[in-house]
Amino acid sequence: MRNAIGLACVLALTVAACGGSKSAYEAAVEDFEPAYCYQSLGGVTCHNQPYARDSGRLINFYGPAPARYPVPERAEPARPGPPPPGGFVVRDPEPVPHPMPHGSLTDRPWLTDGPTRPDDGVERPPEAGDSIETATPLPLEPPPADD
Repeated sequence: MRNAIGLACVLALTVAACGGSKSAYEAAVEDFEPAYCYQSLGGVTCHNQPYARDSGRLINFYGPAPARYPVPERAEPARPGPPPPGGFVVRDPEPVPHPMPHGSLTDRPWLTDGPTRPDDGVERPPEAGDSIETATPLPLEPPPADD
């Protein structure tokens, strides 16, 4: 019985001594501004607090050792679910397929005549694009002769 109590005391002192000891590196950088650098796909990413989830990718640290920080509990992953019920549904009408026009377009004036205007008897000035002769061509001049 006496050996069991002695063994328990020695074990408790050993565990307490391991938890409180600092390495020479940790003692040297403990007063620095905290920086914890991790390897990522694009290079090295540094943070001002250690991330327990990235402990396997830790490259270097300044400040207290990451083991001195409490490890946060893992959050439960979000469960996917349907959106909340709403009072209405917005849906665009389905497109109606039309065959591509080919052949004579005389029975399709909307494809050949262009935009139509209301005929209310009001004289309107011609707009750009109403006729082909909107600009007069400039006469061509011969290029200057080289001396």
